Amino acid sequence: MTWFERLLEVPQGDAARLPLPLHVSALTNASLLATFVYDRTLSRAWAERAVALCEASGEAGQPLLGSALSGL
Repeated sequence: MTWFERLLEVPQGDAARLPLPLHVSALTNASLLATFVYDRTLSRAWAERAVALCEASGEAGQPLLGSALSGL
């Protein structure tokens, strides 16, 4: 497993291990990368995780929600 895949596997909301902006950005960028290689299923899964993470984070996730939605 690559370091990027390990980063994506951090449990949602585990702020002690990964700051919210970094986690959402990693998921969103992974979604966009998956789109570029025509893996729409994986792309959507990562985008949905990014959006869910923003929504679950309340006010802290609101500024990041726009970029997370770009993966959908």
